[in-house]
Amino acid sequence: MRFVLILIVVAAMAFTAWHSVNVGTDRDKLLGAPQIERIVDDGVRTAALPIATHPIQIETDGRNVRLSGPVNSEAEHQDILAAARDARLLVKLTDDLTVLPRATPFRFSARKSLDDGIVLSGNVPTVAAREALLSQARTEAEGAVVSDRLVMAAGVPDGDWLGMAATGLTALSALRNGEVSISDEQAVVTGAVTDIAAGQRLIAAVNAAPMGDWQVQIAGALPVAKEYTLNAMKNEDGSIILDGNAPDEGVREDLLTAAQAASTQPVGGSLTLAEGMPGPEWPETMLAGIAALDATANGLLSARDEVVSFTAEVETDDDLARLLPLIGDNWNTDIKVRNPTPDARLAIVLGEDGSLSAEGLLPEGVTADEVAAALPGLNGVAFSPDTFGRPADWAGPLQGLDIILPRFQTANALVEGSSVTISGKLKRGFSADGAEAAMKSALDRAWTLELDLEESAPLAELILSDRDGQTVLSGVLPNGIDAEAALTLLGQDASGEGLSTGGEGDPAAWAQALTATEEVLSRFRDATGRMSEGQVELDGKLLPGYPATDIQEWSLTKLPEGWGISVSADELAPNEGDRRVNLKTGEDENFRRGYWLPNVVFEVSAEQCTRQIDAALEAEDILFVTGSARIDQKVRALLNRLAAVAVRCLNSSSIALEIGGHTDSVGNDDNNLILSQERADAVRDALADRGVRADAMTAIGFGETSPIATNNTAEGRAQNRRITFGWSESGN
Repeated sequence: MRFVLILIVVAAMAFTAWHSVNVGTDRDKLLGAPQIERIVDDGVRTAALPIATHPIQIETDGRNVRLSGPVNSEAEHQDILAAARDARLLVKLTDDLTVLPRATPFRFSARKSLDDGIVLSGNVPTVAAREALLSQARTEAEGAVVSDRLVMAAGVPDGDWLGMAATGLTALSALRNGEVSISDEQAVVTGAVTDIAAGQRLIAAVNAAPMGDWQVQIAGALPVAKEYTLNAMKNEDGSIILDGNAPDEGVREDLLTAAQAASTQPVGGSLTLAEGMPGPEWPETMLAGIAALDATANGLLSARDEVVSFTAEVETDDDLARLLPLIGDNWNTDIKVRNPTPDARLAIVLGEDGSLSAEGLLPEGVTADEVAAALPGLNGVAFSPDTFGRPADWAGPLQGLDIILPRFQTANALVEGSSVTISGKLKRGFSADGAEAAMKSALDRAWTLELDLEESAPLAELILSDRDGQTVLSGVLPNGIDAEAALTLLGQDASGEGLSTGGEGDPAAWAQALTATEEVLSRFRDATGRMSEGQVELDGKLLPGYPATDIQEWSLTKLPEGWGISVSADELAPNEGDRRVNLKTGEDENFRRGYWLPNVVFEVSAEQCTRQIDAALEAEDILFVTGSARIDQKVRALLNRLAAVAVRCLNSSSIALEIGGHTDSVGNDDNNLILSQERADAVRDALADRGVRADAMTAIGFGETSPIATNNTAEGRAQNRRITFGWSESGN
């Protein structure tokens, strides 16, 4: 019985310990689990909720708390966690908070259409803001469908953004169809209203917006002008009368303000608000035209839709100079100067003997010495020292004349007012188009240019393109070669585009150059090029086995004497079995194992194989780097020929090849034997690399044991240092 009582007491103590906690320093003050949970929950809420921008969920289980919901930034996230962790009696804090993405810019859009109702999309800062906007949209929709495509995000601009969005929905209600688009603090309203009253309600709503820069682009709010006009007339007494249309009140005020600034009296006339403005640049154009009236004695700015006309009178050239920059490039203008200064005038003559002279009327502020300095070839200047013409900037014309006059054989040039006139004959090699382009580049838009130029016969020059063996030729042929002859020289697949004759050049040399070029092009896969007197330039992709340097060197042997060639092309990588004609030897070659081997043809036998090898070795020896078994790169072509013979001979299993290495008697016998074996091995390996059957070749080093000449002379020793090739049939 006593044992049972003890168990009951122990169990009660454990239960009490589980449901209570010692708080403070007084061990007698114990709290139960529900009280602890309330303390933890209250502490977290008190600490975290004031920091949170959005409603967050707090789930408390004993001394454990789980936080969830959205936060605006990582900084806010960390602040909430830090505050919550300080809550009294908290043991475990679970973080399920979500940091909202930051929208940059922060966008909101409300679109209204007859088919889809109202669609809200873009960003909202809070759940409450979403509900407020959806509620207003449903009220404005009057039973139509409201679609919610809003996404909560951080980054909302400072200020009453919700009020700004609500203004957009109010404006949308005045539209028959359209859209309100808000990006940060920029808002645009587009669409159409049912009548002018609705448009006025919309404008009133936008004007009352709590924040934002609003643009309204709507149809139906104002009467539509059949012809959008503006007339600004300045009278001799300085008064201005302004009549016509304006798109809105702001533009009307701007136009009246500009007119008053240019008028000496109160502005007369009236402006009517109306739709139909020709384009967004129209207000700026009209303001510029009104400002231009200030520089006139009298004038009229007249705009009819997109056509702007400006007629005026000014007193002096200075007034004209002040007016011209204010006038649009596309306006119809008629401007008269009451007291004009005579135009400055410069007449230049380039004689057949190369002499250059000038006379005329200088602009005010310009001296004859300055003209002479700008045109160094000038040797005769006739200007009145006391009489000057209208001020003019001759820097451009003088610069242009200095550039192009050396291109002429003879010329007459006249600079007067704002025009430049040039006639004459150009030297050979210079084109009228080039002279015109050079002159225009020196002149600004205030100058007009008139040219009457005669070209000398051009130099012969051709542009060619070769694709898949089809050559296309264009350009100028020399006298003596017509298009048909040139195409024949370039091959049966050649064609011409815009070919002409009459150029300067030696027809015989050109004929030879065309024939040579046709042969060179046969080594290209694709090519483009240029031919001029004495020079050929080619670029493109060369067929495998034709390096650009070899092509260039070989081509010089085909071209006329004195002609040069430039080849800048990529060589296509060869494939096993590709064929080429060796430009140096003229032999057909096959690509095998990374080497170009000559295509040798003979009846295979040990005797014939020996004859072929001996013929190759008679022309050239196999050389090694002194004292080593490394084959000299100079004998690369020889190895290729030996390999070509060996490949053909060893295709028959009944023939075998023995490669012997021999040295002279200089040095240690054992070392000579080793060196001879290494050299024989090196030749065998070089042939095997080129595709010769390794199993049909044997390499043997004989050292100094088989001399063929005396070792007492340098010539004899050179003969003893050799590689031999022995052929055998049927394994003998």
